Amino acid sequence: MSTVVEALATELQDRGAILDAGVGTGRFAGPLRDKGLDVVGLDVSQAMLSEAKRKSLQDLVRGELTTMPFTDKAFDSCLMIHILHLVEDPASLLSEVARVCRTKVVSLAETSDTVSVREDYIRLSSEAGYGWGGISETKLTSLVSPAKLTDIVSYSVETDIGGEIEYFRNRLSAVTWDLPEKIHEGIIAKLESTLSPGISKCNRTIKLAAWEVDSIQSAIPSLVGRD
Repeated sequence: MSTVVEALATELQDRGAILDAGVGTGRFAGPLRDKGLDVVGLDVSQAMLSEAKRKSLQDLVRGELTTMPFTDKAFDSCLMIHILHLVEDPASLLSEVARVCRTKVVSLAETSDTVSVREDYIRLSSEAGYGWGGISETKLTSLVSPAKLTDIVSYSVETDIGGEIEYFRNRLSAVTWDLPEKIHEGIIAKLESTLSPGISKCNRTIKLAAWEVDSIQSAIPSLVGRD
């Protein structure tokens, strides 16, 4: 985490106000603030904003990511991490990011040398006609070429496949929340039949991605309606 925060801080240093779109509990905004950056957090969840405030974050706004309560070009840059998959209309979110930001959009892209239980769940839900997994920040790097895409850190992970499936069975992940029970149960059954139980080892890489606002804006029409 410290390596990731340092890379983000270096990319965003010497900027004016930075919007953390989907700030959540302040996981990134807090450490970036501690490094002297001027970060404003936006989130729709009052519970998450309350937790961020408990961490002493003050510049917090409650609002929808697809209809942001800010004037045009209110921020120099925008931080956008792990939020695209949480909205029904990613193109609208990106349009709002481009509207309120003057120069740069910064995110993280994560790659793995194996498919995760989460990725399998998303793929199966998409095949069943539900819109999860269409555009993530990682996928956005292949749809809109970033001005910068650099490795930050690589690390090894051991995952308990059975435990992961149970996590999704209990609908603890946001990607499960909107699926009908029958579809959800079918996906869990497929996961159990195709994934071997036990400990799975994989290597993951976190990359820093940065786009010029103009490139995001020009790509939005091609993203409309994309799952």
